[in-house]
Amino acid sequence: MSLQVYGHFLLSGSVSEPAKIKVKDFNGNIKTFNILREPWLMEEEIFKGEPFFFKKLPNNIGYLKIHNFVDSKDVRPKFDSVYAKILDTDGLIIDVRENFGGATQITHYVLKHFSNKKFRTVNWKSPMNIAAHKAWGENKD
Repeated sequence: MSLQVYGHFLLSGSVSEPAKIKVKDFNGNIKTFNILREPWLMEEEIFKGEPFFFKKLPNNIGYLKIHNFVDSKDVRPKFDSVYAKILDTDGLIIDVRENFGGATQITHYVLKHFSNKKFRTVNWKSPMNIAAHKAWGENKD
């Protein structure tokens, strides 16, 4: 809860009005600080917009810019319509330099269009400490 309160909401609000924060030092002295807010983008704002941009470059080279891999009901049909244009090129540049990420299953969907061979993907786990499981001897690392 404190991460959400202090990490995300502490400086939320109007950028034209500073956040006033009172702190107490070890001697009990209270100081007030005015901290300027900066505009920031919500994750929803970062991920909205067209996920793919495609154009043909000279010499029939395709340029595919992938802005994000956000999963939505229309992302696969959007990629399929772009892929139909890619098939009509002699080469392809895939640009993911400013990609904000998204869903792994969408990256797999895109990748499988470019290879019929198996490819290695990420392998990860997220540790979770559940004290009761540990006490019962069921903690699996």
